[in-house]
Amino acid sequence: MNALSKTGDVMTMIGLIDDTMMTRHCIRKDPMRCTLTVIYTDRLEECHAFYAGLGLRLHPERHGSGPAHYAAVLDDGMVFELYPAGAREPTGGLRLGFTTGATPKLEPGRHVLHDPDGRAVEVVVAAVR
Repeated sequence: MNALSKTGDVMTMIGLIDDTMMTRHCIRKDPMRCTLTVIYTDRLEECHAFYAGLGLRLHPERHGSGPAHYAAVLDDGMVFELYPAGAREPTGGLRLGFTTGATPKLEPGRHVLHDPDGRAVEVVVAAVR
């Protein structure tokens, strides 16, 4: 990954490169960051297995009398949680993206997978240098 920063207007150019494509995104830096993502699902154990298979270290949790669920804390401090939908509607159309180091399940590059509920999950596996 490369990043070129232009001072003054706080514009950043980020390029993700793999064997088959090159994508560039212009992103205006913002002091806000995502700290929590919660997915409600009717397939809690299947989703747990899927996301754990990507390398997320999901741990079982329960807060007071609330439902048992799974949570992982990512390197940047963001919390990712899987909850049973119960009386709530399951989380619908959502596209998630993760970047990870080498994993035995995926080759380096960009992969678009689908979790057990059908949500698109983009996984970028960094090449080991």
